[in-house]
Amino acid sequence: MNFFNSNFYYNSLLVNQAFKRYDIQETTFPELEYVYDNDVFWRQLWKNIDEAKHYVWMLTFIYDNSYSASHTLRKLIEAQKRGAKVCLMIDDVNNRADKALKAELIASGAQVYSLNEILPYFKSLHFSREMFRRHHEKVFIADDVAIVGSANITDEYSSVVYGNYDYMDLNIIMKNLCLSQIRNFFKEIADHYKYQLVKDVSNEEVIRRYNALFKESMFNIPKIRVLKAHPPHIGEIQNFVIHQMSEAKESIKIIQPYYYPIKRFEKVLVKALERGVKVELITAGKRHSSVYAPLKNSILLNDLLKHGLQVYEIHDKLLHMKMYQFDDKLYTAGSFNNDRWSWYIDNEFNVVAQGEEAVGRMTDVFQAMKDISKPIDPDMSIGFTRYVKIKFWENFLMVSEWLSNKRRAFKAEKQIEEHKEFLQALREKDFEKIERMKNKRIGVRERLFKDPAQS
Repeated sequence: MNFFNSNFYYNSLLVNQAFKRYDIQETTFPELEYVYDNDVFWRQLWKNIDEAKHYVWMLTFIYDNSYSASHTLRKLIEAQKRGAKVCLMIDDVNNRADKALKAELIASGAQVYSLNEILPYFKSLHFSREMFRRHHEKVFIADDVAIVGSANITDEYSSVVYGNYDYMDLNIIMKNLCLSQIRNFFKEIADHYKYQLVKDVSNEEVIRRYNALFKESMFNIPKIRVLKAHPPHIGEIQNFVIHQMSEAKESIKIIQPYYYPIKRFEKVLVKALERGVKVELITAGKRHSSVYAPLKNSILLNDLLKHGLQVYEIHDKLLHMKMYQFDDKLYTAGSFNNDRWSWYIDNEFNVVAQGEEAVGRMTDVFQAMKDISKPIDPDMSIGFTRYVKIKFWENFLMVSEWLSNKRRAFKAEKQIEEHKEFLQALREKDFEKIERMKNKRIGVRERLFKDPAQS
């Protein structure tokens, strides 16, 4: 999906420069493509690695030793050897990449990292809640092209040519769009773990250098931007979804593989249904995850179905797309699932787009999925064995969320810092600051805000 005829504008630039005695600064033009054929995804990924001249950075949740994954490692080795700076980040729990190829990539000079390593927690016997937080993002950037989506780096996420055609994914390819935002995202991850994006060069210098080399197009017609989730500190995706559902007037379209009841989400969704908003959900009729496999959509969605939610299931393949669209005016898509892990624990990364053409094409994706789906079976009956599995995994999810949820600890830490700041203001008799803190209604008892001058 190209928004401009680049050749026309380039020729116009040359003509203007020929007739005028001053230079007109050359600009770039955006390209936006939605890929839900997984074989096309691999071809595009490898093409962009092959064409990269300066850098290739990738972060993924799962990376195994299958054909597609190993072939990607070979492409990365070739890129590093010809001078493109490669940085590969993989969530530690799912880092099963071919060891020999990974060692060769490192030997060639690339930066390869396992994020949030598990072993140190066990060695130190310090089982922090942080160990449960996984990097569920799927993000790729090479020079002026970025890919954000849902596909992991394994054969399972291929189609009939390169793999098993088990999953149906949605990946968004952007050229000259959101480049600095995505590079800064990689910098934030690297800084957090004290890693380097490029060997022997500071992350600040790397970002400065590539920001100068590769600028975003000034013609960002779909107003593409990125959203992050890093609970409890950053909840951009969660807040965006809640706000847009609250504001929706006509329609909400959702594609989610792992729908799980989230109180905050369902409360707003019910209100949307009650005010007459048409809400459609396409979800997976079968799931690969042992946690979600025994769950039945008719049970999970029973209350919402009573309020008028329209639900469709895909049974032939494992649906793995994640997308929310509001009033056919804007959407967000990426790695974010509608489950407990994405809402409360894991790190996620999405894009947001708006505009008639960008959203219209996403509507086409939704319709394509709807065409191969079936209305939900309202039958709620389940066997005893399935009931036991459901209750087991339900309790597992609740305990996992409790163990890994840092919201309470984060809130307590924040209150302590605010209290220290208040006491410091008291000592310095900074009454203006004290008044500002009082107006912000921080968690300090009202008696502590008594004007010291009256003491």
